[in-house]
Amino acid sequence: MKSKIERFWSNVSIKEPLDCWEWQAGLRTQGYGSLYFSGKYTMSHIVSWTITKGEVPKGLCVLHKCDNKKCVNPAHLFLGTRADNRRDMCKKGRDRYSHKIGELNPQSILTEANVIDIRSRYKRGVKTQRMLSIEYKVNRGTIKDLLRGRTWGHLPGAISNTKKGHPSKEEMLKSL
Repeated sequence: MKSKIERFWSNVSIKEPLDCWEWQAGLRTQGYGSLYFSGKYTMSHIVSWTITKGEVPKGLCVLHKCDNKKCVNPAHLFLGTRADNRRDMCKKGRDRYSHKIGELNPQSILTEANVIDIRSRYKRGVKTQRMLSIEYKVNRGTIKDLLRGRTWGHLPGAISNTKKGHPSKEEMLKSL
């Protein structure tokens, strides 16, 4: 009888050391290989990492250098955080929204008019970040990021330098 490790590798199309070794058995709907391993369903690239390199440390993920979801070649895998995975995905243009800014991004809640209004009202001291976040039904961090230009940077009126979220006197005078 084959061991679970032998069963795993029998479902992999192993090629040259630098090539992708694709998982040949079950796939998840997102296209990643999947199998029942050590009492639970696990993605095949994670099993490959576990077999060849050891347990995945808590808080880390197994990422692909090759961007091939079916690849289980240990040479193509590396550890990183979710943030590392997101950055890698955006850098390689695999994020379906990374190239869409402002209202073109389907995840956007605010409009360009909202952002301009928020920036204007905040600079004039009419509303606090908290009040604006409640009014527009977004997280306070969303307001903070758009005020500083981390998001919606293509629109005018971002506050370049803030202390505790408030514009300097110079910035307020410039914006008038």
